Amino acid sequence: MKTARKLHPLIETFRRSGKQLFEVLELVPCPGDEVVEALRMTLKAVRGQIPKEQGLKLAQATSLKDADPDVAIVFLHLWSTLAIEELRVLETYALFKRARDLQDAQTPPEIMSFIVVMEARVATVSGNQVKAEELYRKRITLLPPGSFFHAAAVLDLAKFL
Repeated sequence: MKTARKLHPLIETFRRSGKQLFEVLELVPCPGDEVVEALRMTLKAVRGQIPKEQGLKLAQATSLKDADPDVAIVFLHLWSTLAIEELRVLETYALFKRARDLQDAQTPPEIMSFIVVMEARVATVSGNQVKAEELYRKRITLLPPGSFFHAAAVLDLAKFL
């Protein structure tokens, strides 16, 4: 029987704490982890704390070669958030495909939900509202009822509708 892979400390804390990502990044600094640092800066761009263009340039310069796959998925999700805000539809689609390729049977549902959101965004900007709604509903089913993530997914669906 295959053993579960050990989760990156950032991902483990994020899943268990019920806190937002920016809060978890303060709790789990991960010194020396270049992808976590890039994730931190990309999140700052998403939150408007640094220019979006700066965040996009940093994201594009970040190598995911040896990155933890779950951290890489979260990073790609944030990068896609910036890309879609700048109407970079093809880039957003490419980021979704990269994230999807990183998932495996051991990817936590909270992280898989980021991939679903990425796909829903692509569907939305492509004009496929039915597919986007289906994906937002799928996201809800992935997440444990009563969790912070489940509540956020329900809220995202409500905003979409």
